[in-house]
Amino acid sequence: MYKSKLLPIVFISSLSLFAGQKATVQTHPVEKTNINDLQNKALVKTITEIGVQEQKIQVNQQKIKKLESEVSALKNKINVLEQLSKRNQATIIKIKMPENAKKAPEVSSSTFKMDNNRENIPGAISGEYAIKTWGANVRQGPGLNYKIVKQLKRGDRIFVAKSNKESTWFYIPKYSGWISHAIVEKVK
Repeated sequence: MYKSKLLPIVFISSLSLFAGQKATVQTHPVEKTNINDLQNKALVKTITEIGVQEQKIQVNQQKIKKLESEVSALKNKINVLEQLSKRNQATIIKIKMPENAKKAPEVSSSTFKMDNNRENIPGAISGEYAIKTWGANVRQGPGLNYKIVKQLKRGDRIFVAKSNKESTWFYIPKYSGWISHAIVEKVK
């Protein structure tokens, strides 16, 4: 075992000496640190760092469990969608990603009954459309007498799910509203 030893440290009290003056020298004993103390300090620091890492692991495990739960909920929604599609219904799912990565995404959905007209014919009505006029109003119902729920501008893209029987108004699930067929064009 290593024992502490005293080592002399020399301080010169005056650095600039004039001719004929003697330098004043003082010695102060300083105790050398015990190696066991250093090892103990290093060990304590390592244990503390391990504790911090374990806390980070626990936080990450909690995040993983939360994400697994969210994935499970989304899988359940997909199962519901598959069942709805068998019953001639459609659902739009919206996933809003948060600005802060620590927050969970917001998931919402809306379900509506599909009419047995042209929207069930592949490529006939349903699909992505773009606004071709300078402005367009989305209305609560298929006609000009319905209240405006959203205003769109040229180039905005929308998803159309169905049309009225005359195919003159298209239903937009995102806004739960209708738009005239004359002001949109199907995106290729």
